[in-house]
Amino acid sequence: MIEHEGAEETRRKILSLKGTEKGLNLIIESFKDKSWRVRKTALESLLQSYPPETFIDKLIELLYLEDNAGARNTAIEALIRTGKKAIPYLIKAFETENHDVRKFIVDILGNIGGKETIPLLLRAINDEDDNVRASAVEYLGKMKEDSVVEALIDKVASADTWVAYPAIDALGKLGDPRAVPVLIEALQNRSLTEPAVRALSMIAEPETLEHIVPFLKDKRRSIQEEVIKAIERFYKKGVAGEYIKDTLEKHLQDEAVDIILKHSESKVNEVKTSAIVLLGILQDRRAIRYLVEISEDERFRDVVKESLSYLARHYPEVVSEYLRKGFPETRRVVAEVIAQLRAPVFYKPLMEVLEDTDGHVISIAARGLGYIGNKETVEKLLPLLRHPYPDVQESVVDALYNLREYLDMERMREMLKDEDGNIRKNTVLLFGKCKKTEFIEPIGELLNDPLVEVRKVVVLALGMIDTPKATDYLKSALTDESREIRALATERLAEIGGSVFAESVVLMTRDHDPYVRAAAARALSHFTDDASVQALIDLLSDENGYVVTQAVESLAKTGHAEAKEALIELLQNTKDREIKRTTLLALSTFESSEDLIKPFLLSDDWVLRFSAVKALQKIGTESAKAAIRQLKEIETDITVLEAIMEGLGE
Repeated sequence: MIEHEGAEETRRKILSLKGTEKGLNLIIESFKDKSWRVRKTALESLLQSYPPETFIDKLIELLYLEDNAGARNTAIEALIRTGKKAIPYLIKAFETENHDVRKFIVDILGNIGGKETIPLLLRAINDEDDNVRASAVEYLGKMKEDSVVEALIDKVASADTWVAYPAIDALGKLGDPRAVPVLIEALQNRSLTEPAVRALSMIAEPETLEHIVPFLKDKRRSIQEEVIKAIERFYKKGVAGEYIKDTLEKHLQDEAVDIILKHSESKVNEVKTSAIVLLGILQDRRAIRYLVEISEDERFRDVVKESLSYLARHYPEVVSEYLRKGFPETRRVVAEVIAQLRAPVFYKPLMEVLEDTDGHVISIAARGLGYIGNKETVEKLLPLLRHPYPDVQESVVDALYNLREYLDMERMREMLKDEDGNIRKNTVLLFGKCKKTEFIEPIGELLNDPLVEVRKVVVLALGMIDTPKATDYLKSALTDESREIRALATERLAEIGGSVFAESVVLMTRDHDPYVRAAAARALSHFTDDASVQALIDLLSDENGYVVTQAVESLAKTGHAEAKEALIELLQNTKDREIKRTTLLALSTFESSEDLIKPFLLSDDWVLRFSAVKALQKIGTESAKAAIRQLKEIETDITVLEAIMEGLGE
């Protein structure tokens, strides 16, 4: 008997006999094996090597095994993956007195899906077995077919609560308004209130809120919580906040805010989140303080911002008060809400917090002021270019860029000579963003600045301005003493593009610093001329592995035949694991590389097997997929197996 043989021995037998009649019998018997590896090998071999009509009936027989869940589950998976070809056999097999088998068949058909399964599923919703009926209803709800709506409505209207519950859920998922009347009626059935509330919110007909909101006063907490979530769902589906607010106040009067506040303290995150949203919709100023306080919890910060934004439109002066009190974290939240509204009413409060002790608050306020666009803001922002926090400086530069029409450019030009390096740096960056071509010379002269950070920003600004004079200055930066400046100038020249700069970039592949050579290798991906490709090929012999991998990745983008040959040679000769991995992936971009990659599926190194799978996945041919499937039968590393499953779309 197979179950008495070793698992590996059984797997080898299956693989050696697959495709034969003897192999088919072995495979079906192996579905009963205790080893999941054996069952998995049997499953894959069956689906790959035999036509469905030779094994479907045999699989259905396995569904009757009451004492072997492994065999049943493997047979179910096989039938599902066989797809629509199995449907006629399953419909015939449904004529059985075994209710468990009928349930399995419903599950299989439900997972296969398609219109062909609907007649049997509609029949199954009247089955004598509760589980068969409930499962059939559930799968019909996933079909997204209008033809099943009336049958599901009938099930809700019946006295069969066991089936009515999943039928209501199914109608909610289908979202068909025809179900609304029967769902409203179901609200009054205590056993069906919860699914009916949920289903009505998924359909989201505005007038049905009238029937749902009163249940916020239901004695059952579970119903109250479902209603809270449902009302938020109405809002997300496009029902106007004002309509929701009016409906809540109509049915709950002054109790509305108190009820929602109670649920905003729920320990169920989903309920708490929905309640926070509703507090904003209700526009009650009493909620502001509470929302600011719970904004300290990162889990709810985004939804709090949404509600505070709603309230800030109606109570700007109340929300603004919280810019000046509380912890820095809460002040930041309030500042973000106000800044995003970009409303002039917040100009004064934002100006006041430019003197806050928290750099993040200042940064947010500066950006907000830039959006509002008041000329007087400029004088308050300019001194902040020397602020000790880089985030503040960056925000101020962005704000001044938005206010650029109010800037005195000649005054700004003088700031390029300021003793404070931060002022020089940020003024250069602002000029770059504004593309001030008339200031190219004073900007370029700062390539001699003693501070690396200033010179770095000069390179960035010159790249933004992009004129012949600017590129001349960029070329001069290639000889800077700082490797960061040389690398940055190299990449900027490449991004500007054009064969005229290729020679300069090629020159940097011979820099003494590997950091710069790696930057040059990346930059050469922008060029496809012979000299650039040869420079990349030369870098494959670099002593620094990181430089080599950067060159490999750039060669992959060239498409040159010489590049492919060089990569093949590298793959054969290098002993560096990371370089091999990168080269395998690079070769996948070239034609006729599949046979070069396949041998690495059998490597002793899981990283190389993983990379080979990824490379073949990119190639995507049927033979590449077949090679990945073969590896799946013997692979044991979980990471590689996950890559295989992704590559096969499973």
